[in-house]
Amino acid sequence: MQFEVFTLLPEVFPSYLDTSIIKRARERGLIHVRVHNIRDYTHDKHHMTDDTPYGGGGGMVMKPDPVFEAVETVIGLNTPFNNSLEEPLIPFGTEAIPDSAES
Repeated sequence: MQFEVFTLLPEVFPSYLDTSIIKRARERGLIHVRVHNIRDYTHDKHHMTDDTPYGGGGGMVMKPDPVFEAVETVIGLNTPFNNSLEEPLIPFGTEAIPDSAES
């Protein structure tokens, strides 16, 4: 099983990937994990991923362009988006797309 991790902090992942169950699964070849730095997909000299905040609340907003470019580059532009990408993001026993939304 292949996992693609998109992050602004790729340096924190090796310690998690080289520990416990994940480490054993990787050693046995059951899973493959690749970590991608979203900043590598920016085109300005400072590799900015922060966008202008809006709405009056606290917090930061990420630019969508580097995220989309990273995902499209890694999984390919012609790869159809399917439920296999959604399954890890939803609780077990629920459907990724309700039946009424499919038609």
